[in-house]
Amino acid sequence: MQKRLNIMNDFSYNIKQDRLVFSVRVIPKSPFSKVDGTRNGSLLVRVKAAPEHGKANEEVRDCIAFFLKLPSRQIIIENGSASRKKTVSVPSLCMPQLDKLVKGRGVGSQS
Repeated sequence: MQKRLNIMNDFSYNIKQDRLVFSVRVIPKSPFSKVDGTRNGSLLVRVKAAPEHGKANEEVRDCIAFFLKLPSRQIIIENGSASRKKTVSVPSLCMPQLDKLVKGRGVGSQS
């Protein structure tokens, strides 16, 4: 069963097999790591790491996990591991946290 839900005017996710699937736009080599709201329908994630040897992907997972209060192993990059535009999935029980995270425009930073 696939269902598309709108959280904000431009961000949405799908529910597939007990997981929320959504787009993420990554900005590598940022001065800080932070979930920074949305841009063009994607969750915007800034990471310190350069896009080399999977370091930025690992930091994207860590950053999203930090804000959703999950172990990073539960954040899966489904598609786009070599791209700034990624498809990410998280457990569907994170729906309330994801809603707050996006509406709160990503307050605070991980490091």
